[in-house]
Amino acid sequence: MRIGVHIYFRPGFGGGERYLLTASEALRSLGEVDFIAPTAVDLGRFEEAFAVDLEGVRAVNRPRRRLHGLRDWLGQRPYDFFFALDNHLAPAQVSLGRRGVLHLQTPPYPDPVNHPLRSRMKLRTYDLVACNSEYTRRWALRYGTAGLPARVLYPPVDVDLYRATDKRPIILSVGRFFTGRHEKKHPLMIRCFGELVEAGMEGWELHLAGSHRDDISDDVTYLADLRRAAEGLPVRFHVNADLGALRRLYGDASLYWHATGYGVDEEAHPQYLEHFGMSVVEAMAAGAIPIVIRRGGLPEIVSDGETGFFWEDAAELVRRTRELAAAPETALAAMRRRASQSAQRFSKQRFAEEVRALARELTEC
Repeated sequence: MRIGVHIYFRPGFGGGERYLLTASEALRSLGEVDFIAPTAVDLGRFEEAFAVDLEGVRAVNRPRRRLHGLRDWLGQRPYDFFFALDNHLAPAQVSLGRRGVLHLQTPPYPDPVNHPLRSRMKLRTYDLVACNSEYTRRWALRYGTAGLPARVLYPPVDVDLYRATDKRPIILSVGRFFTGRHEKKHPLMIRCFGELVEAGMEGWELHLAGSHRDDISDDVTYLADLRRAAEGLPVRFHVNADLGALRRLYGDASLYWHATGYGVDEEAHPQYLEHFGMSVVEAMAAGAIPIVIRRGGLPEIVSDGETGFFWEDAAELVRRTRELAAAPETALAAMRRRASQSAQRFSKQRFAEEVRALARELTEC
């Protein structure tokens, strides 16, 4: 079987890239796999960053097509199975496979540039829309999938990488340091942590980890502003931390915060909420108790009061955190175990089995 895995933008080190490259790793057992991107890709860098084995996967540079890929519409489809990532229901790339799956990692962005008929025609070159959460699926169906079925294929999380160590009084949050549509609400978390410190929560630290691009001026300014806001507080920044450092942070952290989507109008911008929450699963696998906003895809991960807690406003985040920080470890140990066990639902092995089953299902019909 010839398999094509396609990303429509220059690959970085985000969740979408991890999703596709883990799919590439899993699909190798079914045939020859091409990882297709609009720019040249060094797969070795991603093997190290994402702990994936891409031996035998071929990197293919395929620049964006003009005229909405008219040549691809009219030409032969070189792949038996084509798996493409997009954030739109008007795909950047028509399917290049005899059977194709369009993966949405976010509720689709409305695309006013493309004519609706053309959008539907491009989408209909695929056979199925795969979504990274029920939250994303619900919005995809609301916008319309041109009659294609939509199903959830939860992202792969390498939960076996993360283990609890001797828990320390650390609150951790992992997310890119950038400003824009899907920002991680670092200013809110620093402000809430400042309130906790001012109220007498001693000995605790807030650790903020994530990737950062110093070639984007707005992002450079954003990180500088965060550092200024955190002056005088026990806040530690881990910028572009490698996998080993992240594993140690997850292992040490007692609590985990997630705030993406706070203050966002979901009806107007469903894309700005957390679509799934891979970092939350990683934290749970390492026994950190998640305290997360009750929005987007996060309720599919956390069970309130069983494996973590939800909050809906800043005051509730502060209150929940204060209560857990004051609780004895013996009272928290059972919840840590439940959180770690629950994280296994999103394992890399589960994802590999599901993506291979999907490829077989479509190519054998």
